[in-house]
Amino acid sequence: MPNKEGKTPEETVEFFKTYVRSLNKVHDFDVITWQDLQSRLVSFEEKRNLVRSYDMFIADSTLQGFLIPKLGTVFKRSQKFPINIALHRATELKRVLTGTNFFLHNDGNNYSYLIGHSGMKSKELKDNIVESLSQLAKVVPNGWRNVRSAGIMGQ
Repeated sequence: MPNKEGKTPEETVEFFKTYVRSLNKVHDFDVITWQDLQSRLVSFEEKRNLVRSYDMFIADSTLQGFLIPKLGTVFKRSQKFPINIALHRATELKRVLTGTNFFLHNDGNNYSYLIGHSGMKSKELKDNIVESLSQLAKVVPNGWRNVRSAGIMGQ
């Protein structure tokens, strides 16, 4: 069945695969339609396997109300709920794929997020650390007053 832009799900999947490849930032990704997701996520084990398979999940913001109940506690425990964006805005998708995403929640008081990888140069890592800390102060309620410490961990 065509979506509102007149494209079939297969055409939409192919469009996003082509667009993400053109960014040259993501090496291993998959695009899953809502129908495929519904058929794949029947059991708890299937949800757990899906969570383990990918580092990040992105979803169209129009599906937000449907996704949370469908994904369940497996996604909540792993802190890999999909990042909701308006997929018709290419700049928003690019921002999510090339940046760092941080989820504030009310379960506990410790947060961790990825700001670099081993393939980056020292200067790039330093710049990412400085920028992520400045952005953290904007995201956390009451800014730096609610941040007790910030640490850096390497693997």
